[in-house]
Amino acid sequence: MVGNSTEDLADEPDVVVASSFTSTPLIALLDHLNEDPGFAGTVTPAAYGQVVEQLLDPGSAFARNTTGVNVVLTRPGDWAGAGVRQVADAAADFAARHSSHLVVCVFPDSSEAGDLEMIGHLTGVEGLAAVRAADWFHAYGVADPFDTRGAALADVPFTDEAFAAVALGLSRVVASLRAKPRKVIAVDCDYTLWGGACGDLDPAELTIDDRYRQVQRFLRERHDAGFVLVICSRNDPASVDRAFAERAGDLLLTPEHFVSRRVNWFPKWENLISLAAELGVGVDSFVLVDDDALTCAQTAEALPSTGVVHLPDDADALAVLRRSPQFDRFFTTQADRLRNQSYRGDALRAQQVATVSSPEELNARLETVVEVVPAEQAHWRRIEQLAARTNQFTSATMTSAQVAAALRDGAPGWVVSLRDRFGDYGVVGAAVAGETDGDWHVDALMMSCRALNRGVAETLLDTAVQAGADAGFSHTRVRVRPTGRNELAIDFLTQRALDVSEQADSQLLVVIDPNSPAEREGARS
Repeated sequence: MVGNSTEDLADEPDVVVASSFTSTPLIALLDHLNEDPGFAGTVTPAAYGQVVEQLLDPGSAFARNTTGVNVVLTRPGDWAGAGVRQVADAAADFAARHSSHLVVCVFPDSSEAGDLEMIGHLTGVEGLAAVRAADWFHAYGVADPFDTRGAALADVPFTDEAFAAVALGLSRVVASLRAKPRKVIAVDCDYTLWGGACGDLDPAELTIDDRYRQVQRFLRERHDAGFVLVICSRNDPASVDRAFAERAGDLLLTPEHFVSRRVNWFPKWENLISLAAELGVGVDSFVLVDDDALTCAQTAEALPSTGVVHLPDDADALAVLRRSPQFDRFFTTQADRLRNQSYRGDALRAQQVATVSSPEELNARLETVVEVVPAEQAHWRRIEQLAARTNQFTSATMTSAQVAAALRDGAPGWVVSLRDRFGDYGVVGAAVAGETDGDWHVDALMMSCRALNRGVAETLLDTAVQAGADAGFSHTRVRVRPTGRNELAIDFLTQRALDVSEQADSQLLVVIDPNSPAEREGARS
């Protein structure tokens, strides 16, 4: 299996599949993939042809699968007239009403027409992943996916090879929910974005044909899904600038799609370390896309936690990119869509940081607005995402699945958002609390490190602590599991603590007194 996170293997989601055609071969393949170590709890087919019923019936197998992944397999031609839009609306409505993850896999009709239109109706819905089976056919080398004989005899319209490609793709969707995702794609220029060396050729001589436009289109789609793009090229900066400027009409990517760049003659692994420091993320958040095998090998050796995708000249570049799980992000949140805008604003914020003496002065100059609101169902997916991805400022005591279960069971929670005059970060942190045996406790506390030193963590924790005080509790208990990477969160909490003790399970129990606002104010970072 690709990309599973060992930490959450116990939280294997159940998978329910509904199809508008016979998909028995696919179910058998998913069952086979689900053998040890497995990617799901169970794989269950819904009744034949019951797609709309599964989406609309409050008692359906989809509706009962509250913590799992529900999969729709369909073709545009299965829905006559306005049916495509109606089934898309039903899918979007289901995703809005349920906390489970919904995948709509759109297969091509025999003419391979119409699937893009159906995908368009589904794109941008939180909690819903709209995927094209044709992309997986291409990735896994299925040239002819259609089985006309099977379609005529038993409404099995695709070959075993086609179903196998989709089974692999669906296993990646499930795995992506448990794996720590990449955030940044570092892109080479020569022989990656265009053919030829821009330092040796006039921009007009560079090759920008379908192969290179397909790579650019893929990267642009990943950008729109929330990946951050940076340039990492051994080159002369002026030559790269000329290529972008003079071939702008042929390129699908512009310099504005890239939040930063390293164009120099240093080893690329050194440049990745520099870019990671600039963006405030770990090198394990990066994936490098490069045509040079030696560069890829050197980067993989120097930075083993960094993803590397080799894109040789003679390969089907788009198939290589689609086949790699490094770029898997099927469920996109509003925070993902705001990410590039936020990173671009960071350069402007950095100019302000250099001339201020305190976080308070910085926030005043940036016109910072920090807002904490109770967590509603619309926030749940973002909270799960934060629980899965945050590894530095986190209490690390609950997995994303446990956080989701607590919220569904009615646990009180809050989300905090941040914006300033340079842009909107969206939801950057969350807390989940509860009451047990007369104690008020914060069970999960997490925040994006990009919101540090802005008063965000303080405001979030104060809200959770005050909620306990309003309910009559004299103290708030916060458990923290030291991971070796979450020292930021531990230091933040211990500075504000009335008492800190180590528990038998090696977790720390931090006790916070809500009646000492002055002390807490002094500990603000």
